[in-house]
Amino acid sequence: MTPLSAAGKDSVIRAFWDTSGCNFSWGRIPIGLCDFDDEAAPYSLDDSSGDYQMKYFSLHRDSTKRIPLIKMAQAYQPSLRFFGSPWSPPGWMKSNSTYHGGNMKSDSATLTAYALYLEKFVQGYKDAGINVDAVCCQNEPDQTFQSYPTCGWSDTLERTFYSKYFVPRFRKDNISARIMLGVFCCGNYADWVPFCMSDTVVCQLHGLFKPFV
Repeated sequence: MTPLSAAGKDSVIRAFWDTSGCNFSWGRIPIGLCDFDDEAAPYSLDDSSGDYQMKYFSLHRDSTKRIPLIKMAQAYQPSLRFFGSPWSPPGWMKSNSTYHGGNMKSDSATLTAYALYLEKFVQGYKDAGINVDAVCCQNEPDQTFQSYPTCGWSDTLERTFYSKYFVPRFRKDNISARIMLGVFCCGNYADWVPFCMSDTVVCQLHGLFKPFV
């Protein structure tokens, strides 16, 4: 695949974000790889197996690829807002130790590390001058057999993660990003969302679930 020239990149960015184009006001930032990344070089923001303290967390790849494109978009749309979602956590946090398929591990050490991973994403982008308004734990949590990066979560595991790890972590460190339940598009979530929101910690702590527009 031939990379776009500088002029080509600018043309695409303007088509999405400029008032002469679609003039979108929101953008989604993948946390690690997504289905449009180079499948020959899958990655997360911490591929050091067992790094529960996130000592090797890094936005280096984002700093050379995604962040420059986001800055170009911000030049056309200064009020542009963002939410972040992962297609897959680091492979070592999953039952099959890879990016495609498998399920999120449910042990406390892994869930604690994953909450920190998401926090460091928000903080790292803020340090780069990009405010992430909201973040979720998983893109399409019931899609585990696709040809792109995925990770399975049950509604019970997601509620446990949000209640005992994700929300408390953001509250403790005063992270301003709001927390979303997820990005759902392929299943019936009529029961999923009320089940997760029935937890008092999930729906009440620190106003993290207030609607945003």
